[in-house]
Amino acid sequence: MDKYDISQPVRLKKGVYKLNAERNFDYQLNRVINWDGGRIEDVQPIANRIRTSEDWKRELIALGDRAMQENRIQNAIAYYRMSEFFILYDLEPVADKITRHMLIVGANQDHFIDYRLIGREINMLKNVKSLTFRLFTDKEDAQNHCNVGNGKIVLDTICGWIEQIDREAAE
Repeated sequence: MDKYDISQPVRLKKGVYKLNAERNFDYQLNRVINWDGGRIEDVQPIANRIRTSEDWKRELIALGDRAMQENRIQNAIAYYRMSEFFILYDLEPVADKITRHMLIVGANQDHFIDYRLIGREINMLKNVKSLTFRLFTDKEDAQNHCNVGNGKIVLDTICGWIEQIDREAAE
């Protein structure tokens, strides 16, 4: 695998493909391509075969195996990593242990996590030092889960938030 050259700009992909009739699988397949290092030419042919979480895992592992055989390590990592995506998490058991600054990002058309339910998570985070919630919208082309349509605005927001926290800590 090529070593990442930090002197070169990071290029983020923008836009989405229609890959699967089920919104969640469609979104996650786009995420594989836009965020995780997958390739459209690998993902598109298998997209419609995914109908269940078991299909998802089987197809992504198969893509990873093929990428490894072809020495495409970055692609293989993306496929293997995402093959385990549909494992759920629960914040409640650890929420009271979080004592740092917290940034939560959401999306107004997220098919996976309803941003209107964020109040439940916010209410659990009683011990955080500070909490910021940022909702991205379709006007910003970042309305999807993990804001896949516009990664740059999300990363700019995260970097700006970190800089703000650093400035406040220095005062």
